[in-house]
Amino acid sequence: MTEKVGYISCTALQYRASTTHEGYGNTETEKVGYISCTALQYRASTTHEGYGNTETEKVGDISCTALQYRASTTHEGYGNTETEKVGDISCTALQYRASTTHEGYGNTETEKVGDISCTALQYRASTTHEGYGNTETEKVGDISCTALQYRASTTHEGYGNTETEKVGDISCTALQYRASTTHEGYGNTETEKVGDISCTALQYRASTTHEGYGNTETEKVGDISCTALQYRASTTHEGYGNTETEKVGDISCTALQYRASTTHEGYGNTETEKVGDISCTALQYRASTTHEGYGNTETEKVGDISCTALQYRASTTHEGYGNTETEKVGDISCTALQYRASTTHEGYGNTETEKVGDISCTALQYRASTTHEGYGNTETEKVGDISCTALQYRASTTHEGYGNTETEKVGDISCTALQYDPRGLQVILDNSCLSPSPPSHCSTFPTQRISKPIPLRHPNLPRHHSALTSFSTPA
Repeated sequence: MTEKVGYISCTALQYRASTTHEGYGNTETEKVGYISCTALQYRASTTHEGYGNTETEKVGDISCTALQYRASTTHEGYGNTETEKVGDISCTALQYRASTTHEGYGNTETEKVGDISCTALQYRASTTHEGYGNTETEKVGDISCTALQYRASTTHEGYGNTETEKVGDISCTALQYRASTTHEGYGNTETEKVGDISCTALQYRASTTHEGYGNTETEKVGDISCTALQYRASTTHEGYGNTETEKVGDISCTALQYRASTTHEGYGNTETEKVGDISCTALQYRASTTHEGYGNTETEKVGDISCTALQYRASTTHEGYGNTETEKVGDISCTALQYRASTTHEGYGNTETEKVGDISCTALQYRASTTHEGYGNTETEKVGDISCTALQYRASTTHEGYGNTETEKVGDISCTALQYDPRGLQVILDNSCLSPSPPSHCSTFPTQRISKPIPLRHPNLPRHHSALTSFSTPA
């Protein structure tokens, strides 16, 4: 595999510059050039089989910031026929689709978008695709936005069968966003739209009826004057699996993942959710008793939450993303933190162990795991001191994440909040950083003394970077 990474001076960047790996299934090709945006999860690929069959993604000019925008007429998204209509929208960070007809997340989906001058757009200007189902075509060009989760991979088989995904979130504070149709990942056949919605970046649906997340789901939306609201006021649907009951009380926040449904079948079998007073911003809040989400029985309990834009899970045991997964969460006072303090679970593959210590950063996607078989085979991650803001960083040598062996190396990174692998940093740091008195540019990262250079498996790395350090490639 060949990996090349350019200069990166952004904050909160989920960056992948790999050539080929078997992420989520089979081969996926990624190439990244210069990126000067903030908080960009950037992927650029040609064709892949997203959540179903062949999907092609291409994107044109995008100069907005973090808008997830949908203005479609009818499509079969998330299952069978779904009808969406949107009127005047002047908010920031809207999930907007302006398609004519598509069976997105199911069968044929056609999307067309006109002028868009909003901020931070998750933008799809495709002609026809069966995204998250059958063939999906997407085209994308220049992207100069902030916080865009962008994926353009070639082909891989993730979460079930052959898929290529344009998954993710668009927000200002580290949003994780997913939208699939039917796959055998996370348990049995399910389609999920899961994630965190923070400050801006509204996930907005004003549809009449569709069979999203399973069977028939009816959604109606009234006046909405908040920013970044994931709003659902549906009656009954069978989303996420079997019967799920959700009730919501007073909600006066911005950027709330809001569900006011009666019963639906979400995340597996019976899931009960109740929410009381919520005065936070951008909270993905779940106070459910038991449900079979992402596999078998999962128990979630949530206490006091005073953070902003927190994807919070305080569950005991569930079989999410594979087999038994245990998650425990203590005090969390951060903003927009995707926090997992689990012991062991078999998420996205086989046994994965995650441990998290003190975290005082904002919008940090933090993983301090020892070994797990996430997204494929064995992947080892270790994290030391992290004082940064919102960077999903991987500087590992080789791991089998997202399918088979994937090699990632990153050059200059001057941001805060780094998710990194010290094994990679041992290789990246030059010898001066390993001296008894390392220079100031080495102080951000923990260094380890090594007796001799560690040979790289894939030597195709840039040879000079200004922001982090310069380093040489061992022969």
